[in-house]
Amino acid sequence: MDLHERLQARLGNEYAIQRELGGGGMSRVFVAEERALGRQVVIKVISPSLVGELDLERFTREIMLAARLQQANIVPVLTAGLLDDLPYYTMPFVEGASLRDRMKAGTVPVSEAIVILRDMARALAYAHAKGVVHRDIKPENVLLSGGAAMVTDFGIAKAVEQALERAEPAAGWTGTVDEASTTSLVTMITQDGMSLGTPAYMAPEQATADPTIDHRADLYALGMTAYEMLAGKHPFEGLRGMQLITAHFSVPLPPVDTLAAEAPAALCALVMRCLAKDRADRPLTTVEVLDALNGMAVVSATKNDGRPSVAVLPLVNLSGDPDNEYFSDGMTEEILGTLAHMPNLRTAPRASCLAMKGTKDDLRTVGARLGVDAVLDGSVRRSGNRVRIATQLTRVTDNAVLWSEKFDRDLTDIFAVQDEIAHAIGDTLAERLALTTTAQQRAATRVRPAGPGNAEAYEQFLRGRAYLEMRDMDMPRAIERFERAIALDPTLTSAHAWLAYSFLNLGYYCAMPAEMAFTRARELADRALAISPSEAIALTVRGAVANWYEWNPEEGERLTRQAFELAPGLVECRSQLMYVLMSHGRLDEAVAFAEQGRAFDPLSRVPQIDRAEILMVAGKTAESLAAFEEIMARSPEHPLANYWAGVIHVLLGHPEEALVYAGRFASLGRHPHSVGVMAAAHAVAGRETEARALLAEIVTRSATEYVAPVLVASVHRWLGEYEQMYEWLEKAIAVRDWWLGRIHLEPWFQAVRHEPRFQSVVERVGVAPVHARR
Repeated sequence: MDLHERLQARLGNEYAIQRELGGGGMSRVFVAEERALGRQVVIKVISPSLVGELDLERFTREIMLAARLQQANIVPVLTAGLLDDLPYYTMPFVEGASLRDRMKAGTVPVSEAIVILRDMARALAYAHAKGVVHRDIKPENVLLSGGAAMVTDFGIAKAVEQALERAEPAAGWTGTVDEASTTSLVTMITQDGMSLGTPAYMAPEQATADPTIDHRADLYALGMTAYEMLAGKHPFEGLRGMQLITAHFSVPLPPVDTLAAEAPAALCALVMRCLAKDRADRPLTTVEVLDALNGMAVVSATKNDGRPSVAVLPLVNLSGDPDNEYFSDGMTEEILGTLAHMPNLRTAPRASCLAMKGTKDDLRTVGARLGVDAVLDGSVRRSGNRVRIATQLTRVTDNAVLWSEKFDRDLTDIFAVQDEIAHAIGDTLAERLALTTTAQQRAATRVRPAGPGNAEAYEQFLRGRAYLEMRDMDMPRAIERFERAIALDPTLTSAHAWLAYSFLNLGYYCAMPAEMAFTRARELADRALAISPSEAIALTVRGAVANWYEWNPEEGERLTRQAFELAPGLVECRSQLMYVLMSHGRLDEAVAFAEQGRAFDPLSRVPQIDRAEILMVAGKTAESLAAFEEIMARSPEHPLANYWAGVIHVLLGHPEEALVYAGRFASLGRHPHSVGVMAAAHAVAGRETEARALLAEIVTRSATEYVAPVLVASVHRWLGEYEQMYEWLEKAIAVRDWWLGRIHLEPWFQAVRHEPRFQSVVERVGVAPVHARR
């Protein structure tokens, strides 16, 4: 009986075996229909020639580890088992072509290659964070479907390699790269047609069977795949066996930019770093590679939009006092903020610019990485109330200096200096690139009074901004500095605006009662707008308050849209408009906005969280979870990412996973929302005693601290206590809990969304679109 017949005989009750796809040396691959769900799967059966050498227990352990990988760019393992004595595993059948097929069809454009590599890096970053190394990255193991790339066979090469019973490599292998031992190595790698890692993409340390192989072997294979895509051919094309293995150790690679003229310098440099012979010279982490590719995707998406573009590098602090670093960074941000108001100029994203701090790269490389026509760099020297600023605008294509200026002014003139720098950049680029801007357009970008009336006030404002930009956003200290600035200079518009933004966030994070946070934010935003009616941050705060607290959706959209149109380069303005659109049920529009935001500023935390959350609300659960996992690969303790990952696992019916994320969030201060997720997880698991104990904790705490009533209502919903749920929703209406503005979308309440009583609550709030109130 052949293998096809054996599969049908043993697995026929579960699968209808349709055809054999083929396979490599490690397995044979069959397409089947899973009868229970009516979906197509692939069944991969380990080659009979290997079975006698496999430690089945170790193989099973490795397969189980691979099966835990759940990420949008990874083809997951569904099931595993034994067919008599042959191990097999199943995976979804992915419609589409492999990357190998795509490469055979013709040249892969650079923009497409960047997207494919970015998806591959996402998969690798997620797996590496879980301790899983692929070991066999190659074009055949990358599937293209629905505009995305998916990596398949994660950990399978390791599963086979780890499970092989032989303790020693093939006879004659010495661990060194000489002709005799390499011949033996080729025999070991290719025996029975098996490829424990494919020789054409194998890192040097992998070829030597180095027991300390780590994630950097995957980066080498990723680099080799990228090289082949960009250059149109493998660098060791035509080599086989011993010559191919030896080449990985000793043959220098021709720089990829000599074969791919269209590829940006930053991409070529990244590829060559990944292909370093010594793994110590490769990128340290996969997240580093992913961040670089994200930035390049921005360049690819925006470089041809017709507007001149500029990046502002962090100004160098020349004061000699490290404590003045906040001042030079603040000056950089203020110049970026002024440029963000210029509609005819594209400014590189703030986070991407600030990430260049301390870079040793030349300006041409920086320009290529950020996708801009010109780069502004310079220095700041602070002495008392005097400030000296030296700036230079350089065209990146030829390092020509387009404009330079030195300013030696009082601190009270600082706004005028910032505006002068910004307008000089806009005018210079427009002139050099033969673009036109009218006097009216230039005047429209001046949105501030001439300058601060008090130098100390401006210093306190900059310190407040620095606290907001900290990784963990120190809101109390930021508020303290903004309030000091206002006390010293009540006309300092930006201090009012950013203090309003701080209180808005306190409301969002439920750090104080909604009435206190949102009314204070509204008062401060109104003061800022009384001084400067086109202050974008103040407008966006005012719009958010109108939508979420005043329950006036029309005014909410009008004001947040006005703010975004005034300053499309400010991530805060984009973010608030996106959430307003979401609350109005315009999910497709909100998702598109979120994708644009992430593409525009891939290094900023805000658009990454925005996108992941919007995807969850839009029902794209798998994509959302993958996005949150990507954030946590960089910042494992990120509170919002852990909170929402816990929520998603509750929704998916994975209570134990939800408890892990909620516990991580709770360890940062036991926020009531972390306790709520833990209570919901226990409820889903059927552990009502534990769930009620956690609910009691939240209710008890609500007597002495602010707890969002909608949170308590949601826990009652998970416990099936609907009367109590509605009681807490009434309390939410009484205090204008801002979460009411989105309960018509929250997955927590999906089970009751169409009940008349729930619809009555939604109608009374009035933020939801009419069709969602029925």
